[in-house]
Amino acid sequence: MTPELTPDLLLATYTQGAFPMGRGRDDPEMVWLSPRMRGVLPLDGIKISRSLKKALRKTPLQITADGDFAAVVDASKIALVHLVARLRALIDAELTALISG
Repeated sequence: MTPELTPDLLLATYTQGAFPMGRGRDDPEMVWLSPRMRGVLPLDGIKISRSLKKALRKTPLQITADGDFAAVVDASKIALVHLVARLRALIDAELTALISG
């Protein structure tokens, strides 16, 4: 049986490098991923090449950091609530199928 997806479980698994992901838009099943290789952007020592600076000047691109952290957290909560609802529906369907025979 799938454990209940709670914020504590998410934080615990995130610290171990794992995260939940759906298999597809129409598939309610969730899997836990833990990739061996991860991309990390070291922002404290980033060097921007001249060509990238030139491209950024020509492109209407806006780069921001920590612009609206509260909104990101709120959106994550909403996504988590939807994910938990999908998991509960899946578990309910599996239990109903087991009970019904």
